[in-house]
Amino acid sequence: MIAWMTFSAMALAGLVTSALPFTAWYVADTPTGPVSTAGIDVAGELWTLVAAGALTVGVAVFTMVRRHGGAPTPRAALLVAAVLCALAVGWALQNVLDIPAVLEVLRAGGEVTRVDPDLVQAAVEPAAYLGVAAPAIGGMSALTRLLEEGS
Repeated sequence: MIAWMTFSAMALAGLVTSALPFTAWYVADTPTGPVSTAGIDVAGELWTLVAAGALTVGVAVFTMVRRHGGAPTPRAALLVAAVLCALAVGWALQNVLDIPAVLEVLRAGGEVTRVDPDLVQAAVEPAAYLGVAAPAIGGMSALTRLLEEGS
């Protein structure tokens, strides 16, 4: 029962991790009005969150199916998921703590608005913090199963 809950948490964290880079991560008030942008539009390395999340879901589903069939949990798959989640946490945390230098936001009508960090302070949206927390939960779930399988 605990294993199923752990794998479910891992799969859910992976889904959230994959989706979060496409939500608004940064917002700034400009003279023309507030602008916001998705994390993936500003920081290309956030694609690691999408990949790590998708692979974490895959590992969770794969291990649930194997356990259901009576096969042992593949420790290597859990280790890969934990490492990928740690990498995703690192990239997400970097983009929360060090906002990319210039935000460019495509506004209605195709106009691009540049947000100069010297003039306007961009703020981090709550989704960015979830972008750190979700892969951390997925990685901790993988590590928990890895440690339980080893004992």
